[in-house]
Amino acid sequence: MKMSVKDKITATVIFILSIAGYIKAGEYEMGGASTFPKAIFMGSMVLSVALFLAAQFDFYKEEKKENINIKRIGIIIGITIMYFVLIDIAGYFIVTPLFLFSLSLILGYKNKKILFLYPLLFSAFLYLVFRSFLNVPLPMGILS
Repeated sequence: MKMSVKDKITATVIFILSIAGYIKAGEYEMGGASTFPKAIFMGSMVLSVALFLAAQFDFYKEEKKENINIKRIGIIIGITIMYFVLIDIAGYFIVTPLFLFSLSLILGYKNKKILFLYPLLFSAFLYLVFRSFLNVPLPMGILS
């Protein structure tokens, strides 16, 4: 499959998911919590249109062959779906570090410090952003 066709498909999927995310973000109206997610989804929509146009008008210098690992993509999609299902049940502090650790392993990171510190530090950073700065409660799950 040519790269331009792949980019058109990718741009269309991102655009559709961005619209769905934008609509879902509209439900978070407590304290203006929907502003940042809406801005991110709007940016995703603009960038997906740009990607589609670049593919449509052939802005590519040269085509290069890429191998797509369908099994890896399926595993990543499965883990992401599990994350969304389990975050309300088990809570943010349990599921998010496990999700980030799993994705890091699947993507091939071998450095043990990064494998263990990245999920913990990034989860703590997101907690500070959402809880302290935006005053948005995170799902506590079994920890509540």
